[in-house]
Amino acid sequence: MRKITTYFRRTFTLMARLVNLYYTFSAWPIRACRRALPVVLLMAAFSCSGQLDHLPSPEQVQMYLHGVEFTRRGDWPAAANVFKQGVRLFPEDSLYVRGLGIADFHIGNYEEAAGVLRPLQRSRFADAEYYAVLAQVKAGQNKLRDALQVVDEGIRKFPDSSRLHSIKASICYANGMVAEAFAAWRDCLGIMPCYAPAWRDCANALFEKGNTADALLCGEICLYVQPDTLGSASLKLQLLSGYRKLFDAGAQPSKLATAFFTVSDTVRRLLLQLAPVVSDGVTTENLMMLRTRFIMELEHLHKGLLRFPLFALQLRMLRSGMFDIGTEWLFGKAEDLAQYTAWTQFHAGAIDSFSGNLPNYGLAVSQVAAFLGKPAR
Repeated sequence: MRKITTYFRRTFTLMARLVNLYYTFSAWPIRACRRALPVVLLMAAFSCSGQLDHLPSPEQVQMYLHGVEFTRRGDWPAAANVFKQGVRLFPEDSLYVRGLGIADFHIGNYEEAAGVLRPLQRSRFADAEYYAVLAQVKAGQNKLRDALQVVDEGIRKFPDSSRLHSIKASICYANGMVAEAFAAWRDCLGIMPCYAPAWRDCANALFEKGNTADALLCGEICLYVQPDTLGSASLKLQLLSGYRKLFDAGAQPSKLATAFFTVSDTVRRLLLQLAPVVSDGVTTENLMMLRTRFIMELEHLHKGLLRFPLFALQLRMLRSGMFDIGTEWLFGKAEDLAQYTAWTQFHAGAIDSFSGNLPNYGLAVSQVAAFLGKPAR
């Protein structure tokens, strides 16, 4: 009899709070209701899977939405204050605890973030983002073994999370585990080839290790995958410097035992054969001629390499008359800002038209995985 009474009490409590939520949100603007609905459903699902009488109140949902809005703006201190207040007011709601830990991580309070997030590791709130943040927190505390244990546990639970594989790669590379880092980047890009942060980080590492041909391919793919990616200006400068280094007679050989792409050795050899094109300097104008000759060489003598998505894209741009504009977009500003400004004034709207139509050229990035080299074991 007591169980039946408890069941009906919780059922009526749930119904009453649902009615309360309905009348509360019915007075909100439509846009606010649309933003609130996923959070309400998420909180309700978590509460119903545990205790029915813990359905979130409207005030609880509204406060959580404020914290989420601050995270979207990147105002992590404000988000931390909101989530900290939520933890005090609603200690049973672990979503606030999780939000506070993530905010502390972005602020750089690694000790506080670790203390807040650690108790949630065996809870239903430990999703892929949770493991990604906790692994970076451990790395920020210089606890390499703990960071790798956390990220490996996350990968076991969420094997398709490209972010977890990318974070593992970054942690390994920062701690001198180079082979493991590039293996993790391959895993990441095999799962999600359009994950721009992995292309960017991998390109930076390849430039540092002297794999110039691989780095040039990674960097250009990154810029086509996400043209406005973080650090795109510095990446374009690295690409220009990479071409100059490639043709430098005193360039040091790669420090890596295995090429990142299966095509990179052939690409490097073909580019070096075309070195006379840039004999008077690696400039944007000379790179236009070099890259055009390279694609023409592939089309006539190495058609198999045109299956590589980046070269297929370059061939389509060459045939459409946009390849020169694309080369200016890549290297012009990095080489000389004044000349680039003059070029854009003379070719008014060309760069904007190119970047705006870039998605229409269709980089088949999903096919890149077939060209990733096997790591050395």
